[in-house]
Amino acid sequence: MTPKIYISKLSQETSDQDICAHFSKFGTVVSVLRVKSLDGKKNTDCGYVVMGNVREMNNAINKLNNTKLNGNMIRVIEAHYIDQDNWHPYRSYQPRRRY
Repeated sequence: MTPKIYISKLSQETSDQDICAHFSKFGTVVSVLRVKSLDGKKNTDCGYVVMGNVREMNNAINKLNNTKLNGNMIRVIEAHYIDQDNWHPYRSYQPRRRY
């Protein structure tokens, strides 16, 4: 499992560097991704952070959920399994046997 965190309720002014600095207090930040709007120019209010391991991810979730970042109370939860990098829709697919 990838130690990926979903963050919501981010302000428009929050940058990737702000998120990285906020989360690096609780472990190694591997990557930060802000979700862009459909036109690709504006940030939406959510993003993802990949931490170094699961222990660091759980620690960051417990400590940073409902905390302020650039004036907004952010929501921090574990990313849904579909949002994890190792998820594939046909992973459990088994082809039919021919008789």
